[in-house]
This record gives sequence, structure tokens and C-alpha cells, in this order.
Amino acid sequence: MNMRATLVLASLLTSAGLLTACEEVPAPKNDAAPAAPAAAFDTPEAVVKAMIAAGSAMDKEGLSKVFAPEGSKEFQPFVTKEAKSEEYESFAKFVKDATVGEAKIEGDTAIVNVKFTKRDEKISCAKKDGRWWVVDF
Repeated sequence: MNMRATLVLASLLTSAGLLTACEEVPAPKNDAAPAAPAAAFDTPEAVVKAMIAAGSAMDKEGLSKVFAPEGSKEFQPFVTKEAKSEEYESFAKFVKDATVGEAKIEGDTAIVNVKFTKRDEKISCAKKDGRWWVVDF
């Protein structure tokens, strides 16, 4: 077999392999899952970390799962997914590069210390129905 025929054959085999590999990858679903399942919120730190991750990604579904429905009115637009684009953008900038500290837990409530770029915050969390929620900060 000459060099040109070898290259053509190698190219065809490589393409066929790539096409086969591509067929095995499932297509993304339109109904994407939330950033973290509720079961993952088994500690106050976990729900605060999920809030920061969802906020940084401007993930509407993720943010709607971390804030307590009966929590601060300030965060209700995130719970109902009715926040404006500017609110998601502003929140993403605020939580960028945040560092989560330890939680001080007292029964079903907790305070999580977080260092944001602009300031430190004490995030109030509450445990309800077996999982933690962000209530206010």
C-alpha cells in the first residue's frame, strides 16, 4: 500500500472511530437538573456552598433550591425565579471568590461565616424537612 492510500485509510478509520464515540454521548436534556439535589444540603456549609456555586453560574434553578421559601423577602425573586437578569449578574459578582467558613449550629438554626470579596457575612440557615436552607444575610 502506498503512503497516500495509507493516510486516506487511517483518516477514514479515525473518522469512523470519532463518529462512533460521538454517538455514545447522550444529548443534553432541555430540562436540566438543579445544581445540587436537596439531599446534598445536609449541612449548613453545603447549602451555602451550593448558593455560591449557583450564584456564580447565574443558575436560576440552583438558586431557587437554596433560599428558604419563607426566608428574607430580598431573596424571594430567586426562589420564584422572577429575579431580573441584573439581579443575577449582581449576585454573581458578589459571591465570586467567596470562602465559606465553619458553621455554628444550634438545633435547627446555624450561622455560617463567609468571606466575600467586598465584606464578611454571617449567613443564617435553618433546617426544615431534613435539609438546610439559606434564610438571610
